[in-house]
Amino acid sequence: MRITNIIFRLLKYLVKAEFKILCFIDKIANQERRLKLYYFIGNQIEKNVVVDNMKYDCTYITSLKRVRAYRDGHEADTQQWIDKYILNDEILFDIGACVGEISIYAALKNNARVYSFEPNCQNYALLYNNIFINNLDKKIKAFNLALNDQTITSDLIIVKERYLPGKSHHHFSEVNKDIVNSNKTVLNQNCLGYQLDELIKQFSLPIPNHIKIDVDGNEYKIIKGSNDTLSNKILKTIACEFNPNIEDHSKTVNIIKNHGFKEINHIDDKNTQDNIFDSNQSRKTINKFFIR
Repeated sequence: MRITNIIFRLLKYLVKAEFKILCFIDKIANQERRLKLYYFIGNQIEKNVVVDNMKYDCTYITSLKRVRAYRDGHEADTQQWIDKYILNDEILFDIGACVGEISIYAALKNNARVYSFEPNCQNYALLYNNIFINNLDKKIKAFNLALNDQTITSDLIIVKERYLPGKSHHHFSEVNKDIVNSNKTVLNQNCLGYQLDELIKQFSLPIPNHIKIDVDGNEYKIIKGSNDTLSNKILKTIACEFNPNIEDHSKTVNIIKNHGFKEINHIDDKNTQDNIFDSNQSRKTINKFFIR
């Protein structure tokens, strides 16, 4: 079945490429017939992939790659943190939820109540579809917005070649030039950004017991906008991705520790380093975990 699925995916993308080329040459001839072929092949693809009793919408090859990486231990340290520290019915804020791997894991495995935040419009659609196919709409509440150090309307800046469901490395409000080639052509998606403290206060959201932050560069601004939340003793643990190439990330650790948290060193760290290659530039990110 897996080989058949791969063959149909290849056929789908070949037909799509051929369709675009021919439509460019002749915008009228045979469009309808080619579209029918494209959607017929797409309908043959096994869209939902099950990993450890968790279902994921893998209609797109990019989301399929993400789920395979997750299955192969890409976030093993974060799963260990969830298993060890998040108790039944506790509240997790998943900031930078992408398509929902961490949210779904916490809700299904630990019966957590999850609030997921994902600003990218395509990822948000996949996130909610994953919530739907896992019947988790009563356990996971998802918000299509960014978290920030100030409450503003701005843009989510997306490199156009990464404008695909399941992709990450987007930037809210301004591009972090430490990790992105500024010469790339970008798409600006209109987006709301909230301070976490302001969001909780304005909409009477609960104080989380646990927070996970993975937003590819904006972690420092999110922590800056969360002073009241970090001070609240209801918050027990924090998982946060750090990039040594970003100067502000060393300040993030200091802010967290100044609120009474200490770094957890006994989570298995064999999978905490994530080598990501973006164009010709390599960068290494590290997950860090903190407990009060």
